[in-house]
Amino acid sequence: MKHEFLTGIGIAGILFAATDALARTGYSKVCEGCHSAQFENKYIHYPANGGLCDGCHEVKPAHFKGGDKQYVRTDRSQVTCYRCHERKDTKPNVHAALAMGDDSCMTCHDPHGAKNPYLFREEISALCLGCHDLSTNGVSKHGPVTSGLACVQCHDGHGSNQKKLLTKEPRALCLNCHDRPVKSASGRVIPDMKERTEKMASVHMPAADACSECHLPHASAFPKLLNANFPSKDYNKYFAGDDQTPNTYALCFQCHAVSMMTPEIVMDGNETKFRSDRVENGKVTRVNLHYLHITNAGATTGPAFGRSCRVCHDPHGAPQDRLIRAAFSSNAPLKFEATPNGGTCALSCHGPESYERAK
Repeated sequence: MKHEFLTGIGIAGILFAATDALARTGYSKVCEGCHSAQFENKYIHYPANGGLCDGCHEVKPAHFKGGDKQYVRTDRSQVTCYRCHERKDTKPNVHAALAMGDDSCMTCHDPHGAKNPYLFREEISALCLGCHDLSTNGVSKHGPVTSGLACVQCHDGHGSNQKKLLTKEPRALCLNCHDRPVKSASGRVIPDMKERTEKMASVHMPAADACSECHLPHASAFPKLLNANFPSKDYNKYFAGDDQTPNTYALCFQCHAVSMMTPEIVMDGNETKFRSDRVENGKVTRVNLHYLHITNAGATTGPAFGRSCRVCHDPHGAPQDRLIRAAFSSNAPLKFEATPNGGTCALSCHGPESYERAK
């Protein structure tokens, strides 16, 4: 009995000493004796570094006898985090990693310390790729993705008012970088898209609305991050497309009707306004000028050399009506004047040519 009594006194003394040590030095100094690895990171969570271990852990004195984990209760729920941090799950779109469970904050953040800012368990892009399958294979890749910029440049890691957790409305987000000339990895200089889509005489509706109508944000199987086929060359053989091969200008025909291109003689005029209507003996023959320029079956350069849409049109915005460029790729001037029922065009390909639609 005496031995047991003395043992009890000894244990009580140890527990009292531990409790007294906590009172005098704070949890971190005492806990660090066994849990030193938690205090060796570059970035330490304030409660851990400030001796506030009991903010998240409830430790019974018996834990200090032998380190038995059963005497430590840890509240891993988000509620614990929200005692200090503002809620991150109130936006209309919440990151699935945050919404999936009570301990979801710790999926990305280490609650004690980490070598990465914001207590990220890994470098931010690697952390995201642990769950997200982001393929950067393709003909073109977005510079921010391949240059090592963090995913959080565009996406909010917690929640957002925008779809896909974007940090801003999509077009405004793109203009964070594209409000000035930007040099691409290939050396091509991408023009100032803010100016191109806001200060031109005519602006392409998709470009004024959402860049994603035509471009992919990460990588693409097509040049210039386009989401459908569109050739880079100025002259191409026009192919209407089939089950195996896309239309030469499939990108454009996601919105525009392909019927504007293929019939040489249009029937009722609804196919295209770029046509020359000839009236003979009360009969109207509507010659499709898109067919002439792009399919080019009857032009001097032959059917293999139809002009690309972009020879005449700028897909973002242009200083002339109908998205007509001031010059095309070789800096050859292009002058267009619209009239109520047609227009006049003059460029290096030909002198002034006018077309008119029948009223």
